[in-house]
Amino acid sequence: QRRVRGSESIQRIFHQIRYHQLSPKKLAELSMQNIVEPKKLLEAFSYQAMPELFPQLQLNPPRKTLKIYYFAPSHFLWSKTLASAKLLNGNSSVTGSGCAISQCSFISGKHFWQVKIDCFSGWIGIGITTKTSVCWGGNNSDCWGCSANGYLWNNSHNSFNEERKFTTGDVVMVELDCDEHEVGFKKNGEKIAHLNLPEGVGFYPIVRTNNEVDQVTLLTGK
Repeated sequence: QRRVRGSESIQRIFHQIRYHQLSPKKLAELSMQNIVEPKKLLEAFSYQAMPELFPQLQLNPPRKTLKIYYFAPSHFLWSKTLASAKLLNGNSSVTGSGCAISQCSFISGKHFWQVKIDCFSGWIGIGITTKTSVCWGGNNSDCWGCSANGYLWNNSHNSFNEERKFTTGDVVMVELDCDEHEVGFKKNGEKIAHLNLPEGVGFYPIVRTNNEVDQVTLLTGK
């Protein structure tokens, strides 16, 4: 019953969006997601080509576009070739000492993914990077994220907050907004951090485990 209600809520949100006011690039992204009625997208593309044929759309006042985060795990798993840690469960879980980086980067759009802490014993970091050659740890540049010991990592700078700590059983969500150049972090649904990002670069999801028994898993959508 909860799933049905959740699905109905999502559909109500989609009905409120003025698709004809989105950019062609956004419309193309939505068409790839396969979550919007093709008829709505076709109308939006047609409007942008010949708006005079759709006077009823021109009468609608501008409205701020709602923020939609696409579920990123449908786009990536941890890359086997880029991992210095051990991958398990079809490359969705990371364990041992080392890093795992996604097989693709995000340069536009809004995306989210969730990482469950299966076992925490040493040091775990969850975030994004601009380089596939980096293994996050210490004061690495080109990494933005949260670590289990309560630190927020902003490129080569870091800061501590007790409330950011996470441990075994917690779920950390990353919300990446490439269009607004920002990334947010939630622990078990509660916001714990927010960072601004540089423009014009692609971001790879990354996790770092630092102990042989540390393990995290990329969750799939429900």
